[in-house]
Amino acid sequence: MNRFVITELEGRTVTAGYENGRLMALIPEENDGEGKIGEIFVGRVQNVLKNINAAFVEYLPGKIGYLSFREAHGRPMRNGACFPVQIAKEAVKTKDPVLTCELSFPGRYCVVTVGDGEIGVSHRIRSDAERNRLKEIAGTLLDGEYGAIIRTAAEAVPEEELTEELRNLRMVAEETVRKAGMRTPFTRLREGDPEYIRQLRDTASFLEEVVTDLPEVRDRITEHFRQEAPDELGKLRFYDDPMIPLVKLRGLEKELDGALRSLVWMKSGANLVIERTEALTVIDVNTGKFITGKKMRDAVRKINLEAAEEAARQMSLRNLTGMILIDFINMKEKEDTEEVLSCLRNAVQKDHVRTVVVDMTALGLVEVTRQKQRRPIAEVFRRAKCAVAPQE
Repeated sequence: MNRFVITELEGRTVTAGYENGRLMALIPEENDGEGKIGEIFVGRVQNVLKNINAAFVEYLPGKIGYLSFREAHGRPMRNGACFPVQIAKEAVKTKDPVLTCELSFPGRYCVVTVGDGEIGVSHRIRSDAERNRLKEIAGTLLDGEYGAIIRTAAEAVPEEELTEELRNLRMVAEETVRKAGMRTPFTRLREGDPEYIRQLRDTASFLEEVVTDLPEVRDRITEHFRQEAPDELGKLRFYDDPMIPLVKLRGLEKELDGALRSLVWMKSGANLVIERTEALTVIDVNTGKFITGKKMRDAVRKINLEAAEEAARQMSLRNLTGMILIDFINMKEKEDTEEVLSCLRNAVQKDHVRTVVVDMTALGLVEVTRQKQRRPIAEVFRRAKCAVAPQE
């Protein structure tokens, strides 16, 4: 995504992300009191379940999170033990938030981690020489005591600039860990950033423009840019036309309404039907009209290619996560199937949430997995609508 619009939609601050003029994501801010992704607390172990290799940790009074042994990174897994934990994934339906002891501290060019000394580089940086340069810079400064994830935005950045950010993030990490040993359970050690700040960091390499009509958001983004990316300040624009609200100008109410419906029409006249269940999401591709004759193969191929692009957009827009099955129109030729799978894989690479196209099953269903981080927008906005529905 290269452009963002941040405004209020149905009582929530929402970040709308665009790629080449098309809406790709609607990301609402969550204000449910359960903590935000990235927030760090002093947690206390409430219950250890060795049969599932996990513990339930209370991080706020009455708020419980799920911590797998794999994410404990050597912390004591016994009832009453206290240590810092970070929210990695929000609560979804009946599932508790997912916690981790691998604390992360994000910056413009990298993320410094506590609990894992590994240094990783964005897969979008292809040059081996550049990858090695970045790893060497981070490794020298962090000494194996801290880890780091080097972002795409770090490519070709001068060593002194990257070193300065790494040093500052390490200092923040050290101070957070130090405070954790002196604070009581449920202390919030670090505030989580708003979703729009997280999106700006994640897309820093591609950002072209940010527009908002909310003064507090403008001020927060201005502060963020001044601290991390002063050269980006010119990309922030404040919208203040009293005649047409920004949400109306961008048609976001209509976009949200469409994203909550199961039927999605495509330009060809074909459509997608998207159905969410407790276990998975199914995306069914339909021609929308009867196709026969010699041109049938080409028509089906074109519809499936269009559907692959649109399915990838809808997964991002609706924040569909977990297991997703796409039922494309049957194709007899293997080369057509491979072309559609390749198109889908290329389309999901634009998604900043980890998305994997697994393969096509024997029944012709394409398996996709998309990492769970936030609630699907259908869950967020339907719940919000129920909360304000008038009494009968």
